[in-house]
Amino acid sequence: MSRRTRRFVMDRRQALRAMGLAGAGAMGCGLALPRLAAAQAGRSPRRVVFVLAELGWVADTLRMRPPDAPPEFGRYAGPWFADPVAMGLPDEDAYTLDLAGMGHGDLSPALAPLAGHSGRLTVLDGLGLHSAGAGSVVDAHRIGHAVAISGGAGGFDRRNNGLPSLDQRMATRLRVLEPRLTDLAALSFTVLPEMGRFGQVGPNYDFRFLDNGVGGGVPVPGETRVDAALARLAPGTVAPRYGRLKAMRTDVLDALSFEYTRIAGRVGAEDRARLELHRDLLRDLAARDAALGDSVCAVPEGVGQPNAGDAAARYEATSRSFADLIAMAFSCDIARVASIQFADPPTTLFGAGGDLDSGYAHPAGPDYQRNGVGGDRAAAVEVMTRHMQWHAQQIALLADRLAAMPEGDGTVLDHTAIVWVNEMTHGNHEFDQWPVVMVGDLGGAFRAGRYIRFAQDTPTVFGRDRQFCGVPHTRLLESLWAGMELGPIEFAARTVPGVVRTGPFEGMRRDVVLGGTLDALMA
Repeated sequence: MSRRTRRFVMDRRQALRAMGLAGAGAMGCGLALPRLAAAQAGRSPRRVVFVLAELGWVADTLRMRPPDAPPEFGRYAGPWFADPVAMGLPDEDAYTLDLAGMGHGDLSPALAPLAGHSGRLTVLDGLGLHSAGAGSVVDAHRIGHAVAISGGAGGFDRRNNGLPSLDQRMATRLRVLEPRLTDLAALSFTVLPEMGRFGQVGPNYDFRFLDNGVGGGVPVPGETRVDAALARLAPGTVAPRYGRLKAMRTDVLDALSFEYTRIAGRVGAEDRARLELHRDLLRDLAARDAALGDSVCAVPEGVGQPNAGDAAARYEATSRSFADLIAMAFSCDIARVASIQFADPPTTLFGAGGDLDSGYAHPAGPDYQRNGVGGDRAAAVEVMTRHMQWHAQQIALLADRLAAMPEGDGTVLDHTAIVWVNEMTHGNHEFDQWPVVMVGDLGGAFRAGRYIRFAQDTPTVFGRDRQFCGVPHTRLLESLWAGMELGPIEFAARTVPGVVRTGPFEGMRRDVVLGGTLDALMA
């Protein structure tokens, strides 16, 4: 061991702390996460972006209806659905609308900002978060976050959903297929206000989870600062002394590797698994340094840590900078998977004040009277519609960036799918009739330009108010995996028991098959 390495010898507690295993910040070490796979020879790579929103949708201004349908068809009307689901009945009505060529005034108000990409737009209306019923935690926000992009059984506890999220699974598989790629394969960003709803700095709940090596998942710490993200993606642009700093970091990484070898034999199996996870993350950091070298991507003009304006202006500026960094990383082939979580957006973005959840999302839900929420539903629907429109605007911005980048015989957007999800259907915490909005066909894997409404005829698993819902959302996750051409995938459970608990069909039972792709989506 060299003299320089000896200077970094630590005791067990110091080493665990340096590896992020001591104290509360187990995964808060600021490391980026898994790698990616590159394009096959002669073909552009495929990419996925997850846009992770919160507090649900408002069907009144999101849902699109057949041209000859009456105004009340398939919409929320006061405290109840104007369809059979609210009465404990299945709804066999399913339809598909052609969105290609639709303009701003043709799309629903929530979708109108995406009119420039109507030919690439896909809306899946009426999926069911069936895997949310496989857990026991009653907090719908917590369960929905845990299963939305993982498909795992919901809510084992707040910090462990039992299954890594799809973005992380994609990145892990991609880097097996192409080992040259680094841990920047999956980029994870979180847009935060200065302080969360409960006074915390950080999101209330997590969508993204990394395999912890012992059969569970640990939250992925989404990067919240633009300057820190830029330092990872293009270090030479923000650190003139980067070469010297990189050499110093290499010394530290070598020392930590030595400490792992020294300590691994002295701890139990669970601690050893956690050590191995962090050892792998440290190796990724070293591999990233080697891969990036001193090369610099062309950083888009205006990207930087926002400091001017009020909280809403800074929130929106952060969102736009993260969109630019995703576009940059895709264009330089640094990343193939990315995600942006929008946590606790300031209500002033939507022309309102107060708490977005209790003040607007709850009363905008279809069951606000029956649930005793009260409030002015019309005003709440208006605010939550602006909430959806704002997210659609952020997606349109990212889609515009990707569409402006030539690649192969098309553009980067032509080989990408932007997938917009929420942790639940609406502000009254239900998991049926779950919508997903997508832009892009993932290199021809999907048939885009369509609005697809699914029948609500599958007995629910989650045992909440609705007794029937649509096709399991895990089939969308499997479709995304198939579209990325990553081979077979399995979720924690392939089937879960569905049962009707009340109404005319009480006692009806049917196993719900979670696996398989969405035939209606695939090309």
